[in-house]
Amino acid sequence: MFNNFFSNFFHRLEEDQYQQGCRDRLQGKLPQKQDSIYLSGYLSDRPRGLDDKIQYFSTLETYLEWKTRCRRHTL
Repeated sequence: MFNNFFSNFFHRLEEDQYQQGCRDRLQGKLPQKQDSIYLSGYLSDRPRGLDDKIQYFSTLETYLEWKTRCRRHTL
């Protein structure tokens, strides 16, 4: 009985922290906590943008060279 109670209690706390992270992100706030559950909610469904692309390049200069080459080919 107590195990089920505590399990449900902690699951609810984790869900609340995750949802708070989602709400803070949607409101444009900077992260308010360092809790891993909160941060996973904060970072979920974020647009990837440049961070997602640049991770494949060893340096910023390499990325910029690649980007310049791509622009020339599309023009």
